[in-house]
Amino acid sequence: MFQYLSKESLYYRFFGYVPQVNHEFLARYTQNDYDREIAIIVEIEEKGEKLMVGVVRIIADAWGENAEYAILIADPWQKQGLGSILTDFILEIARDKGIHKMYASVLATNKGMIRLFEKKGFTIKRDGFDMFYVELDLVGKLLPNA
Repeated sequence: MFQYLSKESLYYRFFGYVPQVNHEFLARYTQNDYDREIAIIVEIEEKGEKLMVGVVRIIADAWGENAEYAILIADPWQKQGLGSILTDFILEIARDKGIHKMYASVLATNKGMIRLFEKKGFTIKRDGFDMFYVELDLVGKLLPNA
């Protein structure tokens, strides 16, 4: 998937730090602690070959009450609704697991993610000069279908 990611997409996902994609990096993102972490990937088949084009993940705290959200969609598949679909899916999983609150940090310049968070009903608060902190209360609320 990394071959289909622009520097901008990597910057938005990793907040400026562009990771070195090596064994340790891949191990961290593929070997989950299944009690606390959930990752959903999207694969497509193109020319007989499977390609990973997106991933959404949550990492819950030790009590399973709050979870951090992260998403990454490869550039050719952005702006087609895939992020919205994956977000709805992971939010439903989080609710089923009893998670009370989903949260994330997002760069202020990442307008696409800010719009997605707005559509999904997240509360958005400024967190310093170049960041926003977003959160969504999952207890007792129906999730918007945006």
